[in-house]
Amino acid sequence: MALRGLYLWPMRRQTSAMIAVAVLLPWLALLLSKRFFQAAFCLGLQLTVLGWIPAAIWAVLVVNDDKRERQYREILRTLRGR
Repeated sequence: MALRGLYLWPMRRQTSAMIAVAVLLPWLALLLSKRFFQAAFCLGLQLTVLGWIPAAIWAVLVVNDDKRERQYREILRTLRGR
């Protein structure tokens, strides 16, 4: 069980870094999440001063959704016996 906690530690650190990127440069967080068209739209939204806050919120939601998908895949992989 302790090894499993150590394995998840880099994922938590990576998610924290992605959330920081999502707040500072929302389009880059979407681009790193392999969502190219959303990144382009987000960059256009971010170029307007009023669009920065919605773009940052949107990017944080996408990063959290990607984290949740990875966790679900890991649970399914564990249940199937790898």
